[in-house]
Amino acid sequence: MNNNIDKKYTYLVYGLIVQSDIQLPELMEYDKPKEQSEDIRIIRKNMPKHIQEALRDGKVDCFKKDQIWFSIENVAAYYIKDVNCIEFQPFPEADNQKIKSFLLGSAFGMLLIMRKSIALHGGSVVIDGKGIILTGDSGAGKSTLTAAFREKGYDFLADDVSVIGEDENSNLTIMPGYPQQKLCSDAVEKFKYGTNSIKKIDEDREKYAIAIEDEFRKTDAELKAIYELSVGEVETVQIRKITGTDKLNTIFNNIYRFGLINYIGIDPIYFKKCVQLAKNIDMYKIIRPKKGYSIDQQIEIIETIL
Repeated sequence: MNNNIDKKYTYLVYGLIVQSDIQLPELMEYDKPKEQSEDIRIIRKNMPKHIQEALRDGKVDCFKKDQIWFSIENVAAYYIKDVNCIEFQPFPEADNQKIKSFLLGSAFGMLLIMRKSIALHGGSVVIDGKGIILTGDSGAGKSTLTAAFREKGYDFLADDVSVIGEDENSNLTIMPGYPQQKLCSDAVEKFKYGTNSIKKIDEDREKYAIAIEDEFRKTDAELKAIYELSVGEVETVQIRKITGTDKLNTIFNNIYRFGLINYIGIDPIYFKKCVQLAKNIDMYKIIRPKKGYSIDQQIEIIETIL
């Protein structure tokens, strides 16, 4: 991993200023004013002694309220030191792309939970000024539907993780992620992306990174609705409104890296934010057929509701 660790790189993601020891070209560069400090630091350094000893003993993670770290074999160890810092130690001959994937994925997701930020596993787009989140289980079609909306000319906000914030009027918003989308090979073929505009980032799962330029929205958008995608035994696309306590369950089922809360517990402030989200935002469940192309139907249903 050839990076000049003496140089600091500054980025803006999910409304947070991030200062990093390594280049993260996926993120949006940020020229912060001199008087403005970073929100989060990403530091490349050796793990503390107690983690080194745990690794030698064969332990691969620790999820406690006062200590969160994990290691990925042949990649790196990651230590979420506090709500403002992630430290990581690459292992010998580690693949640079994998190091960044776990850094911006699992490690950052855990940090967001510690910061009491609600992050849903799914993409976000803006339709006529209204932000929507497309969430659901793996394989439900979140990324493909997000890409289809983007291909129709709608602004793109986030790909895999959608972070919810508030504006000055206490309206719930979706914070911009970064100008890149990850798609599987069939979606790449469907949207006819050329080899010059994509790069393979996961050999095992045939995943590609698509750089987003003009369609990426750099400012937050008011959150209007959340759509949970699923696949079922239906012939056409079905939709139903989610109501009552099912709304809160939908949130919990789709929080990014929510499993961490099983170990550290749920903070009262975090729980209150989830309740407010359930109370104030419309939610829908979309069920698509297992076979056949139904993206256009899904888009038409969502556009009609909005």
